[in-house]
Amino acid sequence: WISDDEVSVCILCNDKFNQLRRKHHCRQCGRVLCNKCCKEKLPLPHLGIDDPERVCDWC
Repeated sequence: WISDDEVSVCILCNDKFNQLRRKHHCRQCGRVLCNKCCKEKLPLPHLGIDDPERVCDWC
């Protein structure tokens, strides 16, 4: 899990975070990404998560 304070840009698209482009954590890998790169929602039963949660385009 990467802390919000450690990143200022999306790890996938390199867009800078600001008030309109917020930070989101992928529940699979813990990376911090923008909404565009982390918009899918899937259940993660291997992590004990049955309800759909946000996952990034890598995962």
